[in-house]
Amino acid sequence: MKAHIIFWLFFIPFCLINSSSHNFVVKGYCLGHQRSLLLQLKNNLIFNPEKSSKLVHWNQSEYDCCKWHGVTCKDGHVTALDLSQESISGGLNDSSAIFSLQYLQSLNLAFNDFHSVIPKDLHKLKNLRYLNFSDAGFEGQVPKEISHLTRLVTLDLSSLITSHQNIKLENPNIETLLKNLTDITELYLDGVAISASGEKWVRALSSLKGLRVLSMSSCNLSGPFDSSLSKLQSLYFLKLNHNNLSSILPDSFANFSNLTILQLSSCGLNGFSPKHIFQLQTLKFLDISDNQYLHGSLPDFPPLAALQYLNLSHTNFSGSLPNSFSNLKHLSTIDLSYCQFNGTLPRSMSKLTQLLYLDLSSNNLTGPLPSFNMSKNLTYISLFLNHLSGNLPSDHFEGLINLVSVNLGFNSFNGNVPSSVLKLPYLRELKLPYNQLNGTLGEFDSTYSSVLEILDLTSNNLQGPIPLSVFNIKTLRFIQLSYNKFNGTIYLDIIRRLRNLTILGLSHNNLYVDVNIKLDHDLLPFPKMRILMLDSCKLREIPSFLRNQSTLLALQISENKIEGLIPNWIWQLDSLITLNLSHNYLIGMERSVSNFSSNLLIGDFSYNQLQGPISFIPGYAIYLDYSSNRLNSFIPPDIGNHIPYIRLLFLSNNNFQGQIHESFCNASTLNLLDLSHNNFVGTIPKCFAALSSSLKMLNFGGNKLRGHIPTTMFQNSCALRLLNLNDNLLDSSVPKSLVNCKELEVLNLGKNSLTGKFPCFLSKISSLRVMVLRSNKFHGSIKCSNSFGDWKMLHIADLASNNFGGTLSPALLNSWKAMMRDEDELGPEFGHLFFDIVDIFHPMRFKDVLQNLNKVLALKVAKLVANMSHSILDQAYLDGGSILANLVRYQDSIIIVNKGQQMNLVKIQSAFTYIDMSNNYLEGPIPYEITQLKALNALNLSHNALSSHIPSSVGNLKNLESLDLSNNSLNGKIPQELSSIYFLEYMNLSFNHLVGRIPLGTQIQSFDTDSFKGNERLCGPPLTNNCNDDGVQGQPPPASELSHSHNDSSIDWNFLNEMLYRFIPQLDFVYEQHEGKRYRTLRWSEDGINSLLEFSLRSNKLHGSIGCPNNTGDWEMLHIVDIASNNLSGTISGTLLKSWKAMMRDGGVLGPELGHLYFEIVDNFHPMSFQAILPHLNKYLALKLLKLVANISLSIVDQGFADINSLDLDHYQDSIIVVNKGRQMKFVKIEMAFTYVDISNNYLEGPIPDELMELEVLNALNLSHNAFMGHISSSVGNLKNLESIDFSNNFFNGEIPQELSSLSYMGYLNLSFNHLVGRIPLGTQVQTFDADSFEGNEGLCGPPLTSNCSDDGIQGLPPQASESSHSHTESSIDWNFLSVELGFIFGFGVFILPIILWGKWRLWYSKHVDEILYKFISRLDFVYEQHEGKRYRTLRWRY
Repeated sequence: MKAHIIFWLFFIPFCLINSSSHNFVVKGYCLGHQRSLLLQLKNNLIFNPEKSSKLVHWNQSEYDCCKWHGVTCKDGHVTALDLSQESISGGLNDSSAIFSLQYLQSLNLAFNDFHSVIPKDLHKLKNLRYLNFSDAGFEGQVPKEISHLTRLVTLDLSSLITSHQNIKLENPNIETLLKNLTDITELYLDGVAISASGEKWVRALSSLKGLRVLSMSSCNLSGPFDSSLSKLQSLYFLKLNHNNLSSILPDSFANFSNLTILQLSSCGLNGFSPKHIFQLQTLKFLDISDNQYLHGSLPDFPPLAALQYLNLSHTNFSGSLPNSFSNLKHLSTIDLSYCQFNGTLPRSMSKLTQLLYLDLSSNNLTGPLPSFNMSKNLTYISLFLNHLSGNLPSDHFEGLINLVSVNLGFNSFNGNVPSSVLKLPYLRELKLPYNQLNGTLGEFDSTYSSVLEILDLTSNNLQGPIPLSVFNIKTLRFIQLSYNKFNGTIYLDIIRRLRNLTILGLSHNNLYVDVNIKLDHDLLPFPKMRILMLDSCKLREIPSFLRNQSTLLALQISENKIEGLIPNWIWQLDSLITLNLSHNYLIGMERSVSNFSSNLLIGDFSYNQLQGPISFIPGYAIYLDYSSNRLNSFIPPDIGNHIPYIRLLFLSNNNFQGQIHESFCNASTLNLLDLSHNNFVGTIPKCFAALSSSLKMLNFGGNKLRGHIPTTMFQNSCALRLLNLNDNLLDSSVPKSLVNCKELEVLNLGKNSLTGKFPCFLSKISSLRVMVLRSNKFHGSIKCSNSFGDWKMLHIADLASNNFGGTLSPALLNSWKAMMRDEDELGPEFGHLFFDIVDIFHPMRFKDVLQNLNKVLALKVAKLVANMSHSILDQAYLDGGSILANLVRYQDSIIIVNKGQQMNLVKIQSAFTYIDMSNNYLEGPIPYEITQLKALNALNLSHNALSSHIPSSVGNLKNLESLDLSNNSLNGKIPQELSSIYFLEYMNLSFNHLVGRIPLGTQIQSFDTDSFKGNERLCGPPLTNNCNDDGVQGQPPPASELSHSHNDSSIDWNFLNEMLYRFIPQLDFVYEQHEGKRYRTLRWSEDGINSLLEFSLRSNKLHGSIGCPNNTGDWEMLHIVDIASNNLSGTISGTLLKSWKAMMRDGGVLGPELGHLYFEIVDNFHPMSFQAILPHLNKYLALKLLKLVANISLSIVDQGFADINSLDLDHYQDSIIVVNKGRQMKFVKIEMAFTYVDISNNYLEGPIPDELMELEVLNALNLSHNAFMGHISSSVGNLKNLESIDFSNNFFNGEIPQELSSLSYMGYLNLSFNHLVGRIPLGTQVQTFDADSFEGNEGLCGPPLTSNCSDDGIQGLPPQASESSHSHTESSIDWNFLSVELGFIFGFGVFILPIILWGKWRLWYSKHVDEILYKFISRLDFVYEQHEGKRYRTLRWRY
């Protein structure tokens, strides 16, 4: 017994020791050769010891290698090796010791940087089951030897960190690789370049029956899905993001009963998504976002659904959100942003207690915001860019203490900003821009809002002062409070407290921002601003602290009444890419900025008072606006070479001169060019054809361009959407190549001299909406053949003031389809017509902006914003989106005649429908078809020859607001249906032949009598003449008053006129106006008038050049030419001047012509006796006269007649008004010898022709206010008879010729405001003129000017103050000046006080001053205007 006890006491411990030793080996005690292999592996690998956490600890002192980090053993053999994230950069090749670890089952080399191919000797690891090479830095082709690892269960070759596909699976392809790997359950090939079609890669996978995880994003896979994919019934994880499958989502996906995670974002999915996928009970994670062509709607979710993550963003899903959202008890993330969902937010969403993230941005959701205060873990909520409305109750946000970001912008929420939001402890972003929130903004409690970084309340109706507590939140980086009604004063010094502030926006409130900075060194410095928006903040000066803001990206300080010069330090802000100084009173740059290199991309200097030439052209600019300034001179001829990236260039409403340079065509990126309303001359450069594919808006309106419109401008690739050449001097026809501009929407060619017939070919431009051809010389009928098709979009057609004739074509009117739109059926079109300059430009993130930039500019901007938060940048861009949208959109204006007045439509409404064919020669009845254009808002057919009745179908035009049918030959009664047009505000039926009672009805009765005058047989209110019982007033007008009257002989005068016109070439038709009616009359036309002495056409609208063909002949007798104040342009023809023969007569040779110009009424009437007069009389008168003088002596009668004959009863003398010697004067008797040429106030250019100096008998010559240039010829001395010469306000240069001093008769000389230089010629004649004759020539010197000449004849320094005749000491008082001032103040007060205090004085003063101005200023004219039912006479400038 004792022996047994001793045995057990000895044996049990021994067994325990032995057992313990055995277990140690089994768990991994390292065998010697395994340890040697690992040390060899370490020595061969290249890695960074500082970043290593495993290899660096492998050393010989630790004998048991199974305890090394990353090593797992079994039975002393290494079975698993994890060297992930070891910063290994090399040392792994086919001879590596790793391939001798034969027992290795798991190898993980993920997240290293090998930069080598995958070793082929991997096949030696026969027992390998888990292989992870994800993001290990391997490159090249996947070796086919991997396919020999038949025991593999998990294979991960993915590369998700780098965007480059460094690993390729081409040879072998995916089918070869997977052929033998049938045991694989998890396959990760993300980022491997496979490039296989759906049939190949899906069938290769279908053999993996046990596949549970498939992740193949960014593999260049293409679709469609092969049906064999349905065999993978074990799948629970499927990720195929970022491929180009271009496929529908198969219904078979709903049959994956184990599917838990489905990720198919950005795959090019299309069609309709099957609803059953959303109802899979096992599905927890669903992401099919970024498939913009994928349609679908959300089904009812089943109870107990497992869905936790739902992302459908950036798809085309639509419909309402189901109430069954409450069944998704586990849902934590909902992202349905940028879809088409509509309807209201279901209240059931309030029950999602696990919700963490909610994004429903950019949909069409309406209604109020439900409460989410049950979602206690909610951190992010974004509903911006919807149509949500109603209040934001404060209790909706109570308890949501985990909220980090709230974005409810771009909706229609009203009421106050919820006070509970201002107390959320972890809130970093509060974004409520573009709503209708009102009231005052509450104070922020710094204990609750200590982490707030973004505060955005842009564009609401918030009022009152801005709480000062806002500026105590030191974490704020973004403050945007622009476009509200905040008031009070903000001292800009206050932002010194906010060290992290980068963006501040206070624009467009009622604030006064005080920019006077305290210079106190103890104060904190200003934060480093990136964006500062202080538009309309009453600054009055540019904040000086900005000169030290070297990181400033954008500065907007428009509408601040800032005066003076733009400081130079602005151009030294290297980071500045956006600068808006528009709508101020700036007059120029501080000094030349040509030496500064600026990174400015967007520059807006419009609506200032900048003068002189353009002095700053930023080389990187994509948007540059100098419009509406006072810039003049010439645009730099190489401007296009300095702006290689320009997209939008505005130079309109200035005084630029010269020609449009061809260098504009070098700006190859140009999308918009606006040079309108300047003084450009010459022709349109043909080189604009090179910009055909990029140029979308071209506006040259309001200049003096001449010639034809180049046909080569409009290539097949023409991208023009707007072409405005209005108000120029263009001639020829409309180029047919315009049809190549398939996207053209607005064509404005009005106010030119274009000819030809109605351009039917424009109907081929299906997008054309606005066509303005008014005030040209088009002729023929307004009709087109059926082959031209419909005008599908045209809704504004202005053809007024041309020479169109004939009847209106019913077929053409039927083709104007857009004007037939019935609002009852289709609904109205809202908004204004604008043009997107950049296609599909609706980015919502800052990076989207970069994608629209040139690569050079994008890289430059990316560097400048590299240190800025993406969320800050995105929000800044969103707020500025409305501003940026305006930058890439363009709205044109057109001038129309509507409601009886000329008006400028600055914003063309999309729904405004308008036809104007007035002032033509149209005839016949008003077509029935015009009354079917039901969308018409305004119709003007006045001043034509339309006849017959007004059709009763005019009542169809329910939307008509303005109707003008005046000055035609319409007859019959006014249709009763006119009274049913309830929107009609203006109607004019005057000067027709309408008869009968004016229809009763409040609409028609509201018009005054002017609407009906000139229709003598109309009666009833509002006219004062009453109607008879039969509704007729008075007798018909006499036949002599009808435009088509006939006499008793029944001669068809129209037929006779046509016959005379055809057979007698000297006869021509002219149209005359008489008593409000228009008549066509035959008149005799002469080819030339050799007896013409006087030729006066001043103050008209003549245009073109002054020249005649050579075959016209000479003007033999002409000695007075007055064509001043017109629109004549170009150079003066020397040939024409040579034809003015009477002006070349040399008085010294031929002797002067004496006497005055008179006209004999009776030819050759010089009788010297009474008997001689009788043959000149009618026989009846001669017989009567003989009877009366029968008893008088014949000698007495002869003497009496001789005395009467001396009274010049048979002579007539005319008077003319000329501008001579600087004054307007009336010549009651025109001297025969007086010779006068006045071509002033035109747009003539070039040098003075030598032929003009050959008109030796000229007495007066006026070339002022033109654009003449060059030297004044010395041959001016030939004009010995010259008494008055006016060359002022031109561009003459050089010196004044000495020969001027030899013109001894000269009594008036004006050379002011030119570019003349040098000494004024000495001589008694020139010296008699005062300094006014030479002012405005800065280079002139010498008497009578006060500036002295230097020795070389150049202007010297002005006289010193001490030399002045009016010098005073500093202490003296000029009592003469003081008394004059006091006298003036007293006299001015006596004069002005009655005008201010008494209405009758004001009326008397206004009336008489207007009369005086009218008499002395020829360019002024009276016009009559209607205002609030009253008529006023007003002075207007006559163009």
